[in-house]
Amino acid sequence: MEVKINEYASLFEIYYKNSLNHPEDIYIAHDKVDYTYAECTNIIEQTTVYLQNKLQKDRPVVGLAFTDQFKFIISFWACTKLEADIVLVQKPNARSGKIELETLNITVDIILSDDNFELNDHGKIDSITTSEESHFKASTKNNELQGSIYFFTSGTTGKSKFIKTTYYQIVNAINCIQEEKRMPYTKNQRVLITAPLFHSYGLSCLIEYTAGDSQILLPPTKKYLNPIQCLFNKNISTKVSAIEGVPYFYQQLLLFIKRIQMPNLRHIGMGGDVVSQELLDTFHTKTDSVTFSIRYGITEIPSVISINYFTYSSDFKPHQLGEILSIYTINIEKEKDDASQGELSIEHFYLPDVKKKINTGDIFEQKADKFSFISRNTFIKYRGYKINPIEIETYLRTHVAVDDCRVILINDTLTAEIVTTDTDLNLGVVKEYLKEELRDYVSPDRVKIVESIKRTKTGKIIRH
Repeated sequence: MEVKINEYASLFEIYYKNSLNHPEDIYIAHDKVDYTYAECTNIIEQTTVYLQNKLQKDRPVVGLAFTDQFKFIISFWACTKLEADIVLVQKPNARSGKIELETLNITVDIILSDDNFELNDHGKIDSITTSEESHFKASTKNNELQGSIYFFTSGTTGKSKFIKTTYYQIVNAINCIQEEKRMPYTKNQRVLITAPLFHSYGLSCLIEYTAGDSQILLPPTKKYLNPIQCLFNKNISTKVSAIEGVPYFYQQLLLFIKRIQMPNLRHIGMGGDVVSQELLDTFHTKTDSVTFSIRYGITEIPSVISINYFTYSSDFKPHQLGEILSIYTINIEKEKDDASQGELSIEHFYLPDVKKKINTGDIFEQKADKFSFISRNTFIKYRGYKINPIEIETYLRTHVAVDDCRVILINDTLTAEIVTTDTDLNLGVVKEYLKEELRDYVSPDRVKIVESIKRTKTGKIIRH
């Protein structure tokens, strides 16, 4: 039965449209085990029944605490069918069923985890553990667009905060992307999403590529602790036609790219953090005939705010915002009327009749109708001056001996931590190098060598 939908009326429809149109096509592929839409829909329906019978309530609050990404995807779509509130659980103490952060207090009705699903004799998951009698309801609440999704996010500092988004925001964004044809690269791909699916970037990619009728490639559970490791498996690397990842992932991938075979790679998507010109230029020289996309978004607003989709050109500026979705209104909040720089703010509809303004914490410069990223608003107050550590780190990374770095305050001293393989590196020379370019009050008082820089799971530097 061919189902034509000009506009998605519910979040679940994004998945279900594909299931109805081509149930025998593969939706999710591991290195050895593939799942068709029909198989996935069967498990989704069982999971929905389990939640209905277990909770006996409208709009339940369901926590998802998975290490297995396939089980996460199944449970996510089951929750959207019920239009449940979803809490993406990362913290072990959240398994108590109650999550508290500052003034926010959410009681989770049930937490689904890896243990809820069973394998059959062929190594496939085909059922959810339940002794309940099935009362599956085929109808969905298509036009209500109820439901919320709660994320833990590290933001720009690495310190966790809790963010609430709505089904309405996601569906509104996907409808806009489809109507304005902003993401042609999500169509009919075999995509490896390297960002965690409980992260807003990873989950947005899952939804966008599902809407684009793409296969989702997943690494085997627990066997690969790092997404790069799974690309050494030819059963995965030879299938990949698109990759989505944060800049830090691609920096690590460059170290091994000569040893990894990806003959079908057609697209490289970047998001979740700032993309440097150097990374883009270097990656272009290592890959042939691929398109690129650089997305800009924030956790409070699902999917993307703007997207750059392009074939590489040396003239391209990765710090410049791409096409902004028409559902958003952006503005530069300037401290002075004649200033060219300020904090980017975004107005959007949180619910059909509720408009919100979000201050992103990102500093942009506006010239005519172009918006260029300047820095994260991660300033350090030091000796009466407002210092941006990212400015220092960007310059420090140009030193030939510096592999990675972080600038923070340690005991009220502005300190540059560096990672290097040069055992004879003279730190005094590094300090002089910094003073050549940076203003005196910006140049770190101390430089120290460390084994590694603390980062979040998505590669952002932890600054607290």
